[in-house]
Amino acid sequence: MPKIPKFKNEAEEVKFWDTHDSTLFLNQMKEIHDIKFPEPQYKSVVVDLESQHVEALKRLAHKKHIPYHTLIQRWIKQNLSKEVQIVEQRTS
Repeated sequence: MPKIPKFKNEAEEVKFWDTHDSTLFLNQMKEIHDIKFPEPQYKSVVVDLESQHVEALKRLAHKKHIPYHTLIQRWIKQNLSKEVQIVEQRTS
């Protein structure tokens, strides 16, 4: 049976497992118990929008083939990053 190689980074490991059958390496793997997953770091926020804006968001998201809440999340992330950079440049 082949041996699991040492990986330089996570990307290299991902590529390896994407192209290899993990069942060939079962004898080298250890069973893990008590797996702990990190708590989700999302919080819900309620934002009141005019009906026309919600409908416009839904139409645009539909054309982009994504849920409208995903479109809103993307816009917030993009614009928040830009605004933070602008404010940091002004204050430094």
